[in-house]
Amino acid sequence: MVVKRKAVLLLWLLGVVLPGALSAGPDGVQPGSGPLVITVLPYLSAAELHRRFDPLAAYLGERLGRPVQVTVAASYDDTLRQIGAGEADIAFLGPAPYVRLVDEYGPKRLLARLEVNGEPTFHGYVVTREDSPIDSLDDLAGHAFAFGDAQSTMSHLVPRAMLIEAGVPVARLARSAFLNSHDNVALGVLAGDFDAGAMMGDVYHTYRPRGLRAVAMSPPISELLFVAADRLGDEFVDAIRSAMFGLQSAEILSGIKAGVTRLVPVTDSDCDSMRELLDLIAAEEESGGGDDR
Repeated sequence: MVVKRKAVLLLWLLGVVLPGALSAGPDGVQPGSGPLVITVLPYLSAAELHRRFDPLAAYLGERLGRPVQVTVAASYDDTLRQIGAGEADIAFLGPAPYVRLVDEYGPKRLLARLEVNGEPTFHGYVVTREDSPIDSLDDLAGHAFAFGDAQSTMSHLVPRAMLIEAGVPVARLARSAFLNSHDNVALGVLAGDFDAGAMMGDVYHTYRPRGLRAVAMSPPISELLFVAADRLGDEFVDAIRSAMFGLQSAEILSGIKAGVTRLVPVTDSDCDSMRELLDLIAAEEESGGGDDR
């Protein structure tokens, strides 16, 4: 089953680099007057995301000879709109939002993805409380489940597909809700408002000492990645990639996410496994086994 996708190809003819406009800066990049904008998915609080990404922005600004600033979008939808409509220059996305971005705005140039502990893929977790009788995905039928954002890779879409494969589509849950962030899912489960929930690995490991227990781990999915806006010139995109691949500061890398060892190349095909999971969800919804999510 193929996910229904609309191709909206935007023509952004004005690039950041205007040939001959100014003298070349580092790596042959033309410096500009305004800052480059990195938009980040709001998967954690804005304050936490600025703490994680502002050092990367400072590093890129020094390498590129142009100020770089971080903005945290109001929602996942807003992040995609910002990068798709050219209101931001770089986006930090999970693989599922990236697939949706391509579906809605056309092909995009990928810059890099995270490599964590030597691996460019990561896992998410379905969790419950330590004292819960739930031991497997099969046990979740009839229970309350917490998702993060509807467009989140690891707090909704991947665990949603895992539930379908286990024979527990959302229609078999007692109830479910979107809590907007991974942290909120962890807190909702710990508080007893939900019997189980889904989140990415580093959030699970943060809250595990407070009483969370893993029920299931997801298959490997491409790590989070950086995408360039259409308006950036090819030379400038190459310079950003070079800067990202050359980043060796352990402090900056681990600040983005615990265990990050490098920023490494990424291709569109690295997200094909994510597309397959999205197809599974689409098939389940078309068959009437799901809900309006």
